[in-house]
Amino acid sequence: MSKNAIISILGSHIYDESEDVVEIVTPGTYSKQEDGFLITYDEPGESGEESSDVQTTIKTGMGCVVVTRTGEAVSQMIFEQGKRHVFYYHTEIGGMTVGVSASRVEVALDDELGGRIEIDYSVDFDNAVTGDNRFTLNLSPAEHAPVLPEGYGSGLWPRI
Repeated sequence: MSKNAIISILGSHIYDESEDVVEIVTPGTYSKQEDGFLITYDEPGESGEESSDVQTTIKTGMGCVVVTRTGEAVSQMIFEQGKRHVFYYHTEIGGMTVGVSASRVEVALDDELGGRIEIDYSVDFDNAVTGDNRFTLNLSPAEHAPVLPEGYGSGLWPRI
């Protein structure tokens, strides 16, 4: 059975000496599966839109994290510590083949308390690494989460 949640995602990309950081907070759902968890949310839209046309599903289990995006942008990234996986990334303006190598994958989720997923990884195009990345997802069951102001997560609130 799916439970409502507040999902906070912090993503950072480090290249040379600079770091770009993006943070989103959005409602979603999660459920305990036989071998892990299933987390689903609609990605917030840009510039005040309620949501984009992209839905993200994160599945944990069997030593990896699989992030599937559907809608305007279509991809399926597999994060498995110490391994490189290749995926096809499709957008409205075209597609490309991308490699992702995870150096660290940590999942600490609980059915009642929520939890955290942390992934350190690099992305490459034609085997040329584009920088180091960190993905951190904090999951709070809706009944334990703070009340968010109206519009939070919709692109109206600042992204760091």
